[in-house]
Amino acid sequence: TYYLRLTTYDLLLTTYYLRLTTYDLLLTTYYLRLAMKFFLLIFFVTNLYYLPFVAAARPCFENEWWWQEADKIDAYVEKYKHIAIAEMDRSNIPASIKIAQGILESGSGESELATVANNHFGIKCGGDWPGLSHYVWDDEPQKSCFRVYASPEESYIAHSEFLHNPIKEFRYGFLFKLDKTDYKAWAKGLQSSGYATSKTYAEKLISLIERYQLYKLDHLTLQTIALTEAEIAHIFDLQKHASDTVAVEPADTLLVVTDPFLDTDTTGENTTDVWVEFHALQHTDLTTDKVFYVNKLPVVVARKDETLSGIAKRTGIKAKKLEKYNELKKRKLIAGQYIFLEAKAKKSNSSLSRHIVRYGQTLYDIAQYHGLQLRTLTKLNPKLKKIELQTGMQLLLK
Repeated sequence: TYYLRLTTYDLLLTTYYLRLTTYDLLLTTYYLRLAMKFFLLIFFVTNLYYLPFVAAARPCFENEWWWQEADKIDAYVEKYKHIAIAEMDRSNIPASIKIAQGILESGSGESELATVANNHFGIKCGGDWPGLSHYVWDDEPQKSCFRVYASPEESYIAHSEFLHNPIKEFRYGFLFKLDKTDYKAWAKGLQSSGYATSKTYAEKLISLIERYQLYKLDHLTLQTIALTEAEIAHIFDLQKHASDTVAVEPADTLLVVTDPFLDTDTTGENTTDVWVEFHALQHTDLTTDKVFYVNKLPVVVARKDETLSGIAKRTGIKAKKLEKYNELKKRKLIAGQYIFLEAKAKKSNSSLSRHIVRYGQTLYDIAQYHGLQLRTLTKLNPKLKKIELQTGMQLLLK
């Protein structure tokens, strides 16, 4: 019994020392963890201190993926900032937002949609898109149809037209009441309006704008960035429009852009009616009875083969008044044409400052598009007295 008790004491003592050893190990681990945190803190602070020197030594890291990605975005911004600013001047869409969307949607111009279709904003065909199409996978269970443009710049112009579509005014209209320098409100507005399905779309746009200081573009104009003639030519085709009988001085030269909605056959003749094509571009249903608003005025769309009397019957407004409101005297009613239910305005209430003339459009068509009296449009563009209206010409709306 005595020896058994001694053995028990030895076992208890051994267990005690084992527990002491365990405590020592735990304490050692604790101190090791503290030491690790301390070294990590020193490493982080040292990196912050040397960051300017690392940035200065950037060429040494050219092969690293993060520098390459930054270089791609910098190159994209440099390449498209001029058209973004030009469109901001014309359509009041912040250049920072447009560039950030272009970077995000096109993968800095390197996505399949951007390289093959020149579509930098993921604009889908929709309805009866009259132009070329390209099919790619997106978030749908099957390949989606996207619009093809002749150049990336045309895609930038089409993006403005897409957001300014009066049929979509209920969705995007509130954006144009925001300050064009408030990129955060614009980013959040685009997400809330359903422009993209991503729940972090606004966050991504804001991150790009702040990381690359794109907000600076919102305070510029085409004049303030002092474009050279070669730089302007990269965005716009400068053409001097002159007739055989009128000599046009250099001061009368108008800025002309390639029509992003041009749809011609090999003979150069218009293959679709200008109003029908317009509604196809804007995803408008030609059979709709819906009343919508253009320039704060109520509008309906003229159906195929519909007469003014038919429109008068379904709207409850006399045909004579409709003829007067829409300046239709001696003019033929065209399917798809906007018919205003009140007299057209003498000034534009839209944030769109200029209109790019599309193939086949007349001055009257443009006045109808924007709810302006024809006389007002003529007064705003006195140069049209000397030169003919041509595709791609920019007309002032205010």
